[in-house]
Amino acid sequence: MKKKSRIAIILTMAVIISILPVNSMTALGYTQKTDAPSYFFATMEYGYIDMIWDDPDEDELNDLSYFEVYVKEPGSNSYKLIEKIDALDMDVWTSDDMDDAYYNYTYYADTPGSYSFKLRTVYSVFDEDEGKDIEKEAEWLYDEEDFASLEMAKVKTELVGKTSVKVTWNKIDGADGYHVYGMRADYSYDAYDEIISSGDTTSWICTGLKENKEYIFAVAPYVLVEGKPVESMRSDWMNCTTGVTKAKITSIYTSAGSAVLKWSKNANADGYEIFRAASAAGTYKKIKTIKNKTTTSFTDKKKKAGKRYYYKVRAYVTLDGSKHYGAFSASKSVKISSKTLTQQQARKAYLALKNESLYYPKTLIVNGIFSGTIKGEKAIMIYYSAKNGYGVRSWDYFTYFPSSGKWNHSYTPVALKNKTTLNKSKIIHWN
Repeated sequence: MKKKSRIAIILTMAVIISILPVNSMTALGYTQKTDAPSYFFATMEYGYIDMIWDDPDEDELNDLSYFEVYVKEPGSNSYKLIEKIDALDMDVWTSDDMDDAYYNYTYYADTPGSYSFKLRTVYSVFDEDEGKDIEKEAEWLYDEEDFASLEMAKVKTELVGKTSVKVTWNKIDGADGYHVYGMRADYSYDAYDEIISSGDTTSWICTGLKENKEYIFAVAPYVLVEGKPVESMRSDWMNCTTGVTKAKITSIYTSAGSAVLKWSKNANADGYEIFRAASAAGTYKKIKTIKNKTTTSFTDKKKKAGKRYYYKVRAYVTLDGSKHYGAFSASKSVKISSKTLTQQQARKAYLALKNESLYYPKTLIVNGIFSGTIKGEKAIMIYYSAKNGYGVRSWDYFTYFPSSGKWNHSYTPVALKNKTTLNKSKIIHWN
């Protein structure tokens, strides 16, 4: 709500109240209240402490006047006033919805330690005996927050065992130690916290984790204030998966007498092993070890056309000189074709044109078949002619997208990038 709108409402209510006697207002069910906010929280941010409380007078009928914010700083025994905030201060009052209005005040702290805050809410209330407005205070609200302003740590995680993760971070100037936080990435109750009592230590190994589970870790540097650790802002959470997760084949296809496999990258893998069988119930034998952890595809060449082959993949990690394996992927199979992948895709495009696109497919004449990309997606384009319902022959372009199986008549060769002309006879006369 804009400031002008809020002020206008208050002024309108003030006019109504001023022309009605007190007993009339009571008869209308209007009763002045002097409630405190329902909540008051102080939260450390990077370099400051943020305070937030709700608007106790959202209906704007109770003459809320101002707030007073007090602080008791580290080492002090008394509170001091730090701000008197007008209830109409739009730099502090915030609302996207009048039913959820709140105040947000920022306090810039300097000294590390524990800060205590208290909030007083003050109303302007009409006193019948004195015949004038007087100030009336709501109950005090309190909150505390520890504060330290240190550099935020930069954290890395590394798998060092099937059930162990090494957490490392940069050394933070002024830190007396670090608090390492760890938990399951699904926020379950498995928590692994550690207090590092030296500002020079920049790593910790978390052991006893569950294998093949994802965990997240963060680090908060701290300073000692009167022997008590006071933490600064915690780092971003960094994830790490223990062990080696089950591999997953994402695609398999045949091209020019070969089988082409692709699988998803495993976060911890040092490499992958490919296994093949000649039948679904056959014995799988290892045919290839991929030692590059960034490689996620393999081409099994010179396979017999017309024969179906079955494949599995598993990831491995090398720890202390020994290989540790993840579970095998689900088996995937492919029937080998001597045709290239592009030829197979062009054949599908031709059948889609002939069987799905034309009213009279027997009148189809193909003048050219091309492959290329349109807006970064592979496409097959066929230049053809065919007769319509009136027996009139017309020429057009048919475009087929293999990745989605969708087609249209919207493009011309101008849109086709990296255009290659295919042998139309091999596509039409398939064998």
